[in-house]
Amino acid sequence: MQRIHVAAFAWLVAAMGCGSSEVGTANEATSSSELAARAFSGAIFTTYATGSVVNANIYDDCTEVYLNGGPAGGGPGLPEGDYYFMVTSPSSGPPSVQLSQDDLGLRKVHVGSSGKIDAYAPSPGSGLHGSQLQPDGSVRVQLWPFDETPNPGNEYKAWLTPVSAYTPGEGTHGFLPRWSKTDNFKCVWKLPVPPCDQYPSCTPTDAGAPADSGIDTGVGVDSGPPEIGIQIIPIWWT
Repeated sequence: MQRIHVAAFAWLVAAMGCGSSEVGTANEATSSSELAARAFSGAIFTTYATGSVVNANIYDDCTEVYLNGGPAGGGPGLPEGDYYFMVTSPSSGPPSVQLSQDDLGLRKVHVGSSGKIDAYAPSPGSGLHGSQLQPDGSVRVQLWPFDETPNPGNEYKAWLTPVSAYTPGEGTHGFLPRWSKTDNFKCVWKLPVPPCDQYPSCTPTDAGAPADSGIDTGVGVDSGPPEIGIQIIPIWWT
């Protein structure tokens, strides 16, 4: 009898081991997915074109804000590859509003083996965003143009995601949080008017300037010599 009990116990342990193996396999699959997301190292920051301030966060003019990506706190940099970037309103409060309106292909950068952004690489080969080469070979890329934030504190959010991870209709305007790097900043929106043909929603009548912006786009203005006339100034009295 004792031998039978021992054999039964051994069979029970073996059966439990098989069950544990199946659960372990499922857990390993989940862990692999989590580890893959965690492997998305590095960070992004905002700076000036010269890179004189690594993480400035507050700017007098929105056109002065440049994207800077690389190691976080001395750790590894961003994985090598191509990335999309965008600007939105901050995530807190109302749903995030996408403020970058030019074509996604015009908002593409490349990260080199150094883990830093080393090229502005729009598709096709030209875009609206300025870039500035740094002495270490990295490149700062201008986030402008983007629309004005609805946030009353003039706050914006920069995003960066691998091209391969971009998923239209999911996450935040196609940027999945687990595969995105973000950085919030504040700036004053002074609206220089970009070329109209870079904005899908733009029409020749507004040339990229929002309605009631007060910006003279120059559309429909006679380019001939100025007319000479008399300005009549009304005078009111009581």
